Amino acid sequence: MRLLILLFGCSFLLASCATPSPPTSKNFPGPSVSESEIRDSEKLLADIGAVSKNGSSPDDQEKMAYRAFDNLKQSGNPICALVYQGIYPDCRYFNLFLRDRPALNAFPYGNTNISVHREILSYLKNEDEVAFLIAHNMAHHLADHYYEVRDDTSFSFVVSGYQRTADGKSTYINRRPGPGFDENGPHKYIVSQEYEADYIAAYLLAAAGYDVGAAIKFYKKMHSLNPSNGKAEKSEAGFLDTHPFTSSKIIRLQKTAKEIADKISKNQPLLPNEMVSE
Repeated sequence: MRLLILLFGCSFLLASCATPSPPTSKNFPGPSVSESEIRDSEKLLADIGAVSKNGSSPDDQEKMAYRAFDNLKQSGNPICALVYQGIYPDCRYFNLFLRDRPALNAFPYGNTNISVHREILSYLKNEDEVAFLIAHNMAHHLADHYYEVRDDTSFSFVVSGYQRTADGKSTYINRRPGPGFDENGPHKYIVSQEYEADYIAAYLLAAAGYDVGAAIKFYKKMHSLNPSNGKAEKSEAGFLDTHPFTSSKIIRLQKTAKEIADKISKNQPLLPNEMVSE
């Protein structure tokens, strides 16, 4: 009997040791920008012309998406190991699903899943832009944003098409966040998450050999396709409906691209800078 108890105790201990440790509190906000820089960056959106579909076949778009996804997973492990706050120690646990939906959207869900609507792929010019879209949603997972939102009971959130309802469940909805979607409004929590996801995603791009500038081209393209930038009612949520204003994202990504280029020139590790609380 004592032997059975001992064996049971050892088995329980081993199981406990195999359980991932609780997530740690990490913060990767990226470069800071001033209000004047954001205002000046708005002119970057003035010369964006009309955007048309890329003309590639759905099969080619799918191959490109999964190729980019595989490259990001294979190259991003040092970043995933540094940033992750969830239950997975590296990039290999992510899953990509392409959906036949008409909306220009993509979002993370569950622990490791990424959903990309095929419609948004039809507007992306090259693999670099596709890679940024995927890396951005990988970054949401790594920073544990989904569960930050799910576990916050202070008010109802809308993030990436999901809303925390009064009964504590997360439900996909087809509407925009509503008024006040800015850095000082009730959705400022989501805004900070989006900046952090962009910052981490830029490093994932660089690690995989993609052009970090593709992130800026991506957002200019999304702005052209949705100039209301999340402020207009639509039948189904779009990518910019849960994102900060595009000009603000662009100026931050420009600074991040310079930060990455400086690290490359100095032969420094391509890892995002963590903000350490004093």
